[in-house]
Amino acid sequence: TLSPYLRNQVIVAGATKTISGTNTIATYSNQAGVMMDRYLMAEGDTGFDSSSGDIEGTSFAAPRIAGAAAIVKSKFPNLTGANVADILLLTADKDINDDGNDDFSSVSAIYGRGELDLSAALSPVGNLTP
Repeated sequence: TLSPYLRNQVIVAGATKTISGTNTIATYSNQAGVMMDRYLMAEGDTGFDSSSGDIEGTSFAAPRIAGAAAIVKSKFPNLTGANVADILLLTADKDINDDGNDDFSSVSAIYGRGELDLSAALSPVGNLTP
């Protein structure tokens, strides 16, 4: 379990991969499991195709999520780290296979909160200040 002092600031990274034109959780990525409330997926493939194969992994998904957090914090400097994490988690795309329909509601033991959606995170609804 996560430390109660850090829990609301943590995002657990998972990876997606496009296989035969369909986006899905990558075979090398852990599923959300018990961390589903804090789990967010991002593309785990670099898009670089070398002669030895694709370079991929959750180590490529995690910096995409961290970069998105930095962009949100840059746009809204008054937010705390916990606020930024919550925004990224709450605005995640639940249409994992990109067919126009959400693949789950709320949270999923496989997909957690869903896939990173920076556009949604940067388009808040309501007030950001009390």
